[in-house]
Amino acid sequence: MVVQSSMKIFLESHKASHSFSDSHKKFNMENVIKSKHGYKMLLNIIDAEIPISFYNINSNNNTVIDISGVDETSFNISGGNYTGLEIATDLSNNAPHISVSYDTAINKFSFKTSDTNTRKIKANDMLGVSSDLEIAPSDGFNVAQNQANFGGIRNIYVKIKNLGIHNLNSSGIYCDIITKIPIDKNYGGVINYIDQLRNFQIIDTRQISEIEVELVDRNGKPIGGDDGLGGLEWTLTLLVIGHVAHGERDHPPILDANNVNIDINREIPDICGLHSDCYPR
Repeated sequence: MVVQSSMKIFLESHKASHSFSDSHKKFNMENVIKSKHGYKMLLNIIDAEIPISFYNINSNNNTVIDISGVDETSFNISGGNYTGLEIATDLSNNAPHISVSYDTAINKFSFKTSDTNTRKIKANDMLGVSSDLEIAPSDGFNVAQNQANFGGIRNIYVKIKNLGIHNLNSSGIYCDIITKIPIDKNYGGVINYIDQLRNFQIIDTRQISEIEVELVDRNGKPIGGDDGLGGLEWTLTLLVIGHVAHGERDHPPILDANNVNIDINREIPDICGLHSDCYPR
């Protein structure tokens, strides 16, 4: 009998068994990983490579800009990489009934009506409009209440949707996000993420026959929106280890939050709890 204490899984998005989108893939495991009786499985993402090929303005955040007044009108910015000045120019040239300027010194947009009617710019996070902003013909430019938010996402959240991961979101609700990867490169670069914390997650499943992964933003929307990653490949390396279950040995209790810090050098020689079809029991 050959038993492994740990196993790495190398996932490449272009080799997925099923592709829902650029950022959402399912991988079928020809060799199923199982935990021995009395063991649970712990999971971690130890590294990732993700291209920054998604736009700062995309279908996730190019929210329809609603303008009310004599008539209700709206405008949607096309997906792409924009500066604040480019957004202001696009709106002034194409959005109905308004002119827009952008002040780089304070990162705020300003608005005025381009006809003789009083109008309102409805709340819009990207433009820094926190509540309806009235613009009257006699007012000149009216400055948005908040700074603009058009820089795109700052982190990528990795969801593993089918293995029973139970972390908490900001509302204290269970979610299947396993890690957050900071975006530390500009458009056209590549994130090379390496986990430094060795923070493992207890997972519910007792065997891994498929892995469904989705890369999302902080609002749970797929990164890049409709344009995704422009067809470019991303990779993840998962590390699965076996860990003795409650009551099987004289171990101190672990947190109910299902988040365990493992000292790999100390723990792995003692756990020996994984096998797959190519390592029979």
